[in-house]
Amino acid sequence: DNIQLSALFMGYKFPEQTSADSYALEMMNEVLSGGSSSRINKTIVEKKQMANFAFSFNFGLEDAGMGIFAAIASEGVGLDDLQKEFDEQIDLIKSELISQEEFEKVRNKYENDFVSSNASISGISENLADNHVYYKNSNRVNTLLNDYMKVTREDIQRVAQKYLTQDARIILHYVPKSK
Repeated sequence: DNIQLSALFMGYKFPEQTSADSYALEMMNEVLSGGSSSRINKTIVEKKQMANFAFSFNFGLEDAGMGIFAAIASEGVGLDDLQKEFDEQIDLIKSELISQEEFEKVRNKYENDFVSSNASISGISENLADNHVYYKNSNRVNTLLNDYMKVTREDIQRVAQKYLTQDARIILHYVPKSK
């Protein structure tokens, strides 16, 4: 492809979406990449200006999932340097508990998202259908928020340590054609 800026993609093996760890993984991802005040955006994009755009997301699937970390490098920034910065953010969430402020923020977001997703007939229908198909229990919609609220800061650190390992990831460097 005729691209101008390099990109880095790191994929981690995550459990299926029905795993009890999926709640903590989603909350961990929110701390790392959920919005403009997230760790990845604040550090890699704003403060160090190593990337024009950087993100991560939890891609939960029926049998197994993936955690994706990606960035479009700023002009002149090497992908190895960008990868080191991602690794620093990953090491930080693995070695230290997230702050109480970050924890409250992510809990509030999930509570708000839950209420918003059930504020319309179509949202309720989709939630009932998803829970019926993937969890074989449409009544799960009544306990879903509790599952997120049970997650602790220690759970977030534990899943980071368990799933964000270098032997369980694949790294892709997407680079412009040589001139």
